[in-house]
Amino acid sequence: MARFHWTIENVLKNLLRVFLVLLPWQTIVMTRESFLNGVKWEYGTLGFYGSEILLWITFFVFIGWIFQKSKSRKVKGKSFFTTDRIFLFFTLLFVLWGFASIIWAPDKDLALQHALHIMEAVILFLIVLVGPLSFRQSGYWFVLGAVPVAILAIPQFIFQTTWASKWLGLSSHVSWLPGASIVSSDSIGRLLRSYGSFSHPNVFGGYMAMVFVWLIALFSIRVFGKKYKYLFQYILSTFIILGLFLSFSRSALCASMFLLFVMILYSIYNRKGFFRSSSFWYIILLFVSLGMIFSPILETRFSVSSRSEVTSFVERTSSAAESWNMFQNNTWTGVGAGNYTLALYQKDSSRPGWEYQPVHNVGLLVGAEMGLVGLGLLSLSVLSCLVFLSSSVEKTKKKKDWLIDNMSFVFVVVMFSFFYLILAFFDHYLFSSYVGLMMTGVYWGLSCRFILADVHR
Repeated sequence: MARFHWTIENVLKNLLRVFLVLLPWQTIVMTRESFLNGVKWEYGTLGFYGSEILLWITFFVFIGWIFQKSKSRKVKGKSFFTTDRIFLFFTLLFVLWGFASIIWAPDKDLALQHALHIMEAVILFLIVLVGPLSFRQSGYWFVLGAVPVAILAIPQFIFQTTWASKWLGLSSHVSWLPGASIVSSDSIGRLLRSYGSFSHPNVFGGYMAMVFVWLIALFSIRVFGKKYKYLFQYILSTFIILGLFLSFSRSALCASMFLLFVMILYSIYNRKGFFRSSSFWYIILLFVSLGMIFSPILETRFSVSSRSEVTSFVERTSSAAESWNMFQNNTWTGVGAGNYTLALYQKDSSRPGWEYQPVHNVGLLVGAEMGLVGLGLLSLSVLSCLVFLSSSVEKTKKKKDWLIDNMSFVFVVVMFSFFYLILAFFDHYLFSSYVGLMMTGVYWGLSCRFILADVHR
């Protein structure tokens, strides 16, 4: 057995591995617990997550690693305005705008915390993108970290209850109690959706969907197959896909079905490698089989016939109208980072406390909280990232043939982007919560690293 060498790079690698595994566990030390109309105000809670503390330790080691690398590398003269620096510049401006929103936010402590979480998501993105762990290694630990969460979801669905644990960040939910996230109809009764280790099944579903993306990506480059052959791939696929289904998250299932559809089309075009393996077709078969087994529940979730789903649809529609109205009233600056639900309460304080929730659309939420300036800076950051990625892809001499010669690049970028947009279009947790922002940081860090590593060709 090889001995561990205490170099700054090895320490950074192990810290990042531990963070990726512990990411789904929501252990938190609360410093402020707030209530709106007698109901706990989840989005007004202040505190420090266990993984958040680990992230900052990782960040400081990362800074030391960067300085060490820069000293050992000979710096050649190059233009100051490179595509990577422009991308970093616009991203930094977006982060600073979040902190600037503290000035006009009604709850300045809450705005500070949310702006800090945005900055932490950017930090995590950069560590995954340029850190010492390769795409294969980062993806490997991200996927393995989801296995205990998926296993936990199985007894939650079987026994129709979750169990509280302050050390693991778990809360208690029972199917027959109000406030629990359920699927309900006359034919199936009340069924509790699995929470995993998260605060809501939708967050759990989004996390499992992202893991599903990298499960397929790692299988396609044979990260697991070389060492463990196909048996481990079958077991891993079963737990991840079962966890995804037990969340019964519509956005997560739609995003995953979109990914599978694209993969099937690609397998028809590229009849080699992973797309001819039994692992790929096992995933397809498992997805179809679970869809048939849970068809009564899925039919209820995707229809608007049951009372709970009709209520959900009406609430989401009215919430979108409220967010647009809020954006119009605070067009340029927004209401402040993390202050959306408080702004709703200040506008109308007569509603039940549980109704004050962020709009279920990341774009509308960013617009309402960060204003047109924040939306513009975020758009510039995304566009400059695309320019940075495309400039890193080998160019051909004939500019008119760039699209044809780089179809693989275009295909992967579009696939990753549409997958994320499906999740972001139907829910808010990717921007409204700490864990959602961390998921965003990891997802895009892995995506960009995947493209830059050129492993898809």
